[in-house]
Amino acid sequence: MKKSITKTLSKSRPSLLSNLPYLPKWHCALYTLPNILVNKSSVVEAHPNSARRYFQSTSIKKNTNTGGSASTTGLSVPEEILKLTQEQYQKVSDMYLESLLDELEAISEENYDLIPEVELNQGVLNFEIKGKGSYVVNKQPPNKQIWLSSPISGPNRFDFYQNNWISLRDNTNLTKIINKELQEASNGKYSLSI
Repeated sequence: MKKSITKTLSKSRPSLLSNLPYLPKWHCALYTLPNILVNKSSVVEAHPNSARRYFQSTSIKKNTNTGGSASTTGLSVPEEILKLTQEQYQKVSDMYLESLLDELEAISEENYDLIPEVELNQGVLNFEIKGKGSYVVNKQPPNKQIWLSSPISGPNRFDFYQNNWISLRDNTNLTKIINKELQEASNGKYSLSI
């Protein structure tokens, strides 16, 4: 019985896709996106059966900054950061991470209870400050940045600017952030000298 119904349907209904120059709307997964995902004011009108009508349009504004590309705050990025070569970045970031490692290891040797773990491996420095949590300081070569993940101050990105690792978002200094949190954890006993 099932075979005869299937054969009858297939004979009476030729393939819908065979005569169409485009896929029908029921065949396109993007066509059925929920309306809550789409900002209706920015919908691009296209063919009624096209999934493109659900993508947002983006107006591109010409960058008029004289300093180059924009930072996360929308301000222009200083030329010094833009002109930093990959070789220079590798050199200064490696020197910084090794200096930070040396200082943290020295503190750990003197007071293992404060910093029980310090490790640098392939551009990623992991250390723990007792009572505060785990820190990760790592290189980001594609962006020529160093990123910090702190249990206290959270994540941040730093660019090499005026011989310091500075956040363009809030103008904070990487060493000063780590130093402040280290001093708070040690009641002012330890600080970084890099």
